[in-house]
Amino acid sequence: MGLASLNAPFKGGTLVPFPDLIFPNIQVAPDGSVSVPFTWPTNVPIGASTYNQFWVDDVAGPAGYSASNGLQATQL
Repeated sequence: MGLASLNAPFKGGTLVPFPDLIFPNIQVAPDGSVSVPFTWPTNVPIGASTYNQFWVDDVAGPAGYSASNGLQATQL
């Protein structure tokens, strides 16, 4: 998760967020869902964006990893 986009080559893919916050060892459920232990701060200004992406170990992926698409979220 980051406050800016990086869009840099990484492990055979593209790292979308500048990694300001990393949640290591998150467990992915069999249906592909995840639960991220994070509380959104109350003082985030309207219009502020975060950039989010998941990377997982994948023996079949380039450099042993696969990534989700990057997602930009904007505070309304």
